[in-house]
Amino acid sequence: MFRTLNRCITTPYGVKTWITSSERSVTRGIKSALILSICVICVLSAAAQNIEPDDPDWHTEIVIEYLPDSLQIAEISSASFRLRMESPDAVLQRVLDENQNILDSWQQEFDARRAALPASQRAANIEITPSIEMVTAEDGGRDINLNISFSYGGDYPPGAYKPEQSNASATLLEFAKAKIETELAQFLTPETSVTFIITGETDGAQIRRGIPYSGDFGNISSRLMLLNNELHNMTVTQETGITSNAQLGFLRAVGVEDFLRKNVTTLQRTNNTFQINVVENRGTGDRYRRVSLEMVIHGALNHQMRANHLHVDEDFVPDISQNVPETEIINDDIFVLIIANENYSNDMLPTVPFAINDGKSFAQYCEKTLGIPARQIIFVQDGSLDVINSAIERMTASLRNAGDTTTAIVYYAGHGISNAETHEAFIIPSDGNPIIFDRLISLNSMYNALGVASAKSLIVILDACFSGARRNGEMIMAGANAVQTEPKVENSQGNLIVINAAEGYQSARAFREQQHGLFTYYLLKTLKDLTNNEEDITLGAWFETTKDAVLREAYLRENEQTPTVTVSSEMEDSWENIKFN
Repeated sequence: MFRTLNRCITTPYGVKTWITSSERSVTRGIKSALILSICVICVLSAAAQNIEPDDPDWHTEIVIEYLPDSLQIAEISSASFRLRMESPDAVLQRVLDENQNILDSWQQEFDARRAALPASQRAANIEITPSIEMVTAEDGGRDINLNISFSYGGDYPPGAYKPEQSNASATLLEFAKAKIETELAQFLTPETSVTFIITGETDGAQIRRGIPYSGDFGNISSRLMLLNNELHNMTVTQETGITSNAQLGFLRAVGVEDFLRKNVTTLQRTNNTFQINVVENRGTGDRYRRVSLEMVIHGALNHQMRANHLHVDEDFVPDISQNVPETEIINDDIFVLIIANENYSNDMLPTVPFAINDGKSFAQYCEKTLGIPARQIIFVQDGSLDVINSAIERMTASLRNAGDTTTAIVYYAGHGISNAETHEAFIIPSDGNPIIFDRLISLNSMYNALGVASAKSLIVILDACFSGARRNGEMIMAGANAVQTEPKVENSQGNLIVINAAEGYQSARAFREQQHGLFTYYLLKTLKDLTNNEEDITLGAWFETTKDAVLREAYLRENEQTPTVTVSSEMEDSWENIKFN
């Protein structure tokens, strides 16, 4: 049996090779070449072991699967093979079929537990529903998630928000705790990501007088959440108390989060995010005063996709990180600021897969391949607003001290967003709130701050999209106000050159196979190839070659991603000729 995932193939006889074809890029010609390559590997492996092609051990099943157009090769030998394509829907259906008995048994157990409850608790109509879903993961690949939803009819007393104040809520949470710590524990490894979507609901009765808040969950300030399917910031403090139904529903949801964090020990080993939704119902009565919980175990059933039965070496190193070219040139007139934001403190903001890899690799190439002294490279990982602003100030000071013969390079990988009204583009710091623009970093402000240093050229490279999309093409923010916005292309001033990974409404995609952003991967691969071929490294050639590679790879994946360059009038005639070697 061959064992492979993504790119590494190992035969039963220990011979390895790397497949360079990517998802969606397996055309007929490439398929044929791939099959031929595998056949050659098999023959060489057999020959090395003195195994004849007619040997019964030679006829083995080989499965190679690329989603969404999964390439499978079965019953392959030196003389014949069979090729079959399997769609994502077929993969999902197969996994559903394989797990339906498990889901049915869980449902029966839930029903039996519910039937055994006292009549007062049984009246709460607790519902627990497991399901399986195939989704596009943050890194652009496919995940098969296990979803468990917990809900009930509702019975919070008016003005109450603590879980223990609701019979049904307390019972529901005990059900959830038991299930997570038993049957679901097998899926909850230290590497597992789990998302909890908690909904707190209120009825339409008005709060005429304020309700005291005892501070059980701390004073909460500007927490991002969904209110009636629109993003809002919520603040509740002991001093102000509870003055709105939105705050009341919010605290009911936060009470569930607090219970899970403190009481479910299995969750202490997983990577958990908690998203809070609030629904203000118009009707009145206890059936509208309730909470519900959805638990999403990301990639819980990935091992049941054949591609994930196959193995990738844990010490996999992207090819751009292997044999990085080194130069003897010292470019001490170049200063670099690198910001790599992958992880965000706000649970409503997803991670940016491989952003840290992107930043570290870019720094490595700046030092080794471009010959920029390490002390002139500022690296910021998961930078907060204050840290990024401080790094910009430090960069500006360095440029001022170095004089007007310097070149400045600013590289950013992470989330970006645009103001829906003004279309102004912003970087989102790791502690940023996407609907409080004072807590974001305006690209224009950054350009202006760096521009006062009067560097000979300011090159800004952005592996981010500012349309509100993520690296998997979905929206950063949920809800009705998660509207895709085309960022405004500013008139570049001074000596500014801005290179962006994607244009307009497009997403800056991830490249799962190489564990990088798609744009950054080809940006550095192009630099590596130009250096190894001993060609001149000019900004124009570097960009155009990168752009062509990104366009081609994105097209083969049935995506659109077009790198762009925006140049100030002062640099229009010279930017392409900026040379790095």
